[in-house]
Amino acid sequence: MSRVFLRHHWTSPSERAGVRVVRGALESAGLRWVDTVHAASVVLAKLPAQGVWAGVTGRGPRPVDLGRFLTPYDIESRVFPHFMAVMAPSQLSLYGVPIGVFRSNCVWVHAGLAQRLGARPESIVEWIDWLDRASALVPHPLGLGREPWQVCLLFEALVLGLCGVDFHRQAFGMGVAEALSAPCMRQALVVLGSLRRFVADDCVNHSWHVLARDVQAGRCAAVVMGDWLRNEFDGDPPKSESTAAKWLMPGTENCYLYNVDYLTPIVVPGQTLDRGGLAMVARALLDADVQGQFGRAKGALPAVRDATGLPVDIEGWRLLHLSSLNPDLLVPSMTFEQATPRGMRDAIAMAVKRFFFHRAGLADTLEAIARAGSLAH
Repeated sequence: MSRVFLRHHWTSPSERAGVRVVRGALESAGLRWVDTVHAASVVLAKLPAQGVWAGVTGRGPRPVDLGRFLTPYDIESRVFPHFMAVMAPSQLSLYGVPIGVFRSNCVWVHAGLAQRLGARPESIVEWIDWLDRASALVPHPLGLGREPWQVCLLFEALVLGLCGVDFHRQAFGMGVAEALSAPCMRQALVVLGSLRRFVADDCVNHSWHVLARDVQAGRCAAVVMGDWLRNEFDGDPPKSESTAAKWLMPGTENCYLYNVDYLTPIVVPGQTLDRGGLAMVARALLDADVQGQFGRAKGALPAVRDATGLPVDIEGWRLLHLSSLNPDLLVPSMTFEQATPRGMRDAIAMAVKRFFFHRAGLADTLEAIARAGSLAH
């Protein structure tokens, strides 16, 4: 019997639920789940898109091409093209199984506080005014936590809302020097700095999933975080939706800033490829029912067109299907290494963290972000 080990860092309630779906799918397919890499004949690693690409180009763990175990229909027609991680026009390849598509440009708000504050903000300027008025109802209306990616995502959402999709692609997808040092990048940093007054001084003690309870209880009015927060709220869905609601960052309503999980079989030096096990893994994880179950467990959308069951985000599901007609609807997240190499992402995230939490200078931060572009290639 083939034995599978999954290398991941999923620890929150919804993440553990996702692991249970994956384990159940693999065991139902006839595979054995093991807890150590040494006991496995197939090793899966949870990687971002750029992590998969780095492995294909020899700069990380080498992924196995699952295309040889799948039909052309599976690759060409079922998987959304944006979520292939590595596009290989000369052959039908799949180097990582996409499972779980998250919208990252979300603002989760306390429904009761939002109702008291009136109309939903339609611009970044209106959102800052909304937070100003929320300060009269709760001392620190903007929830933020300790992980560096949180403030990086906040900055990225501001860049997208203020500067637009084309600018975002040039700066974070292509590392264009002129975009990384443009006045609009400076504007986004200035706005980011203006949000400090809305954040608690002890926010660095908070993990990301704790913020779900904070916004649900009204300890903060808003949290900028993706769909993965959806299933971290306490209580059944009707209860949680009565105290927390999802908005989109103003200015980003017509695009889907995405983050995708890839479960990627990797080559282990000295180990013979378990081709039978790899074929079973590929088919099990791309199964329409499994994709739907995983999405509902983690608050994500499936990465295949024919997934079964009602998706958690009907509007987002519509945008995924429309993206074949308008590719600009889907924007890969810099924060989560969807089109931005890790070195560049890390350099930007560190610069933004120092600026926000340690009050590094604006000019120094802009220079650090501009230098990060050299790591895009």
